[in-house]
Amino acid sequence: MSSLVETCKLNRVDTYRYFSWMIDDLAEMRTNNLDEDIDYSRYLPWNAPVHCKVKLPPVK
Repeated sequence: MSSLVETCKLNRVDTYRYFSWMIDDLAEMRTNNLDEDIDYSRYLPWNAPVHCKVKLPPVK
């Protein structure tokens, strides 16, 4: 868990939004597709959707 948090920080991903998205998406996928294999690489922090990214001000 702490490794995922640190990887989120390095990849400018909001940890709360990331974990919320990941858990919700995995739960939904498990209930809808019980027989399919899940591609877990989709859930790595650097593959997080845009709404999980931290918006930083532009560099001057």
